[in-house]
Amino acid sequence: MNIKANARGFTLIEVLIAAMILFTVVATVSQVYQAAATSSIKASRSVELSGLVPLLADTIQFNLQQADTAQTVTQQGIINDYQFSWTATVTNKAPPPPRYEFESERFVTQDDKFYLWQVQLELLKGDYQQQYEFTALSWQGL
Repeated sequence: MNIKANARGFTLIEVLIAAMILFTVVATVSQVYQAAATSSIKASRSVELSGLVPLLADTIQFNLQQADTAQTVTQQGIINDYQFSWTATVTNKAPPPPRYEFESERFVTQDDKFYLWQVQLELLKGDYQQQYEFTALSWQGL
């Protein structure tokens, strides 16, 4: 058997080390790609919600303007495949500033007409859920 002293090629150890480096790089790139895909999904949901929340806030404001201020107001529904539910409770109420009457030459105070509501909004689509909390102002009979 004739063995050449200057045999060309890689030893088994070199091939195993190269394979380990290759698999490590592939696994790292795969993890980065998966994280980027997950972030992209979350970002698209956030963008979609950022368009829905102002629309819902306007609807909530309109409903609060019509609501009985002595009760907690709630509503549920579906918008763009998102289920929503909100609850609003009056947290503060106040009258308008006193008004001066020239006939009687005195300031007249009025009943409470301004109402500050604490609103809790929840949006749900599949396994994704987002909650918002904000205040809204309504008034009656000015």
